[in-house]
Amino acid sequence: MTLTGTTRSTRVVAQQWVSLDGYASGTGGEDALFAHVHADADERSRR
Repeated sequence: MTLTGTTRSTRVVAQQWVSLDGYASGTGGEDALFAHVHADADERSRR
């Protein structure tokens, strides 16, 4: 999977966040993870 505009550090942060949250289990993998992370960031930026 490739995501344009996604840096390696962003990827590492997302992986750390997801392991802390326990979100990685049973989600359908990396696509679901990044969809969730980006949706969360978008929602925060709208507030």
